[in-house]
Amino acid sequence: MRDKGILFEGGVLAKLMCLVLPYFHYCSLVRVNCNQALKRKVQRLQNRAARVVTGDSYDIRSKDILNKLGWKNLEERRISQTEAYVTKALQGKCLENITAMFLPSNIENYQLRDDNAIQT
Repeated sequence: MRDKGILFEGGVLAKLMCLVLPYFHYCSLVRVNCNQALKRKVQRLQNRAARVVTGDSYDIRSKDILNKLGWKNLEERRISQTEAYVTKALQGKCLENITAMFLPSNIENYQLRDDNAIQT
């Protein structure tokens, strides 16, 4: 990223899109169950990458920079990815073992231990 002065903003953006954003895409899914400190750390990395691309100072809010670039923050990205995967699973476009996780269960046939005592 040192050649930012030589390249136009689109060149830096293209480099970032190819080299860095796949890691943020992956982290937003993998870091679902990690603690908040680790999530904040990855979010700060994304915010810094956005500042490198735009050349904006720290006087501008990170949220505004992300909006300017059309990027989602990691939490929004995780939610949209989860929605997309669940939709694919419900439509049967995933592997069978993943699709089976989202099939409706038949609760009516579920037998309780004291089922006879409740019916009488």
